[in-house]
Amino acid sequence: MAAFLGGVVGRRGEATRLGSKRSGIHVRVQDWNHRLDVSLTVGRDGATHARLVVRALPEGGTRVLYDGPLERLWTVPLVAP
Repeated sequence: MAAFLGGVVGRRGEATRLGSKRSGIHVRVQDWNHRLDVSLTVGRDGATHARLVVRALPEGGTRVLYDGPLERLWTVPLVAP
C-alpha cells in the first residue's frame, strides 16, 4: 500500500510515483551544477522522516539541510536569501 506520492511535471508531461512504508520515496532534482535529494521514509517509531541534501556537481561538497521528523520541518527556521 502506498504511503508516499511523488510527482513531476516537465517537458514530456506529468508523471507520478508511489512509495511504500517499506521502500520510502526518494527524489532527485538537479541542474548542471547542483543536485537536491529529498527522501521520505517511515522510521521505527512509525513517524515519517525527511532528509534534504544539496550537492555540488560534479563531485563537489554535500550539505544536509534537514534530517529528522517531517512534522518538525514546520518549526525549523527557513533559509532565505
